[in-house]
Amino acid sequence: MTRQRSTYRSLASLQRDLRVCRACVEAGYHLESLPVVNEHLGQRAYMYGQAPGVVEGEERRPWRGRAGKTLRRWLELEDDEFYETFYCASVTRCYPGRAPSGRGDRTPTPREQELCSFWREWELRAMKPQLVVTVGGLAARRLLGLK
Repeated sequence: MTRQRSTYRSLASLQRDLRVCRACVEAGYHLESLPVVNEHLGQRAYMYGQAPGVVEGEERRPWRGRAGKTLRRWLELEDDEFYETFYCASVTRCYPGRAPSGRGDRTPTPREQELCSFWREWELRAMKPQLVVTVGGLAARRLLGLK
């Protein structure tokens, strides 16, 4: 059952509730994974993407699949260094499944995006990051409040 408090004092307590979030499932959406969460805390940079992929959904860790490997290569960062630098989040926190066409992953619906916005808002309040990096157009639009 989803737990969302009216306030959070730390990212650790926020993540405890995020780990058990089922808001989208409770709203009737079929998802392919449980929420993906960070293992590291204390970063000063926030990386914000669209949604976890199949590998991330299986491992419940962000940026573990092909896109994450490519991103770490571009940034010239080893795994540990990447995760110690960036708190990784996404517009939606669970792998949404394959696109109906069978090509790529399904883009989360606007309602799914809204259901997950709670987590982003509290992460940014708790972290007060020095740097926010968006990966992809959907992440940039959501962060800026554009539809």
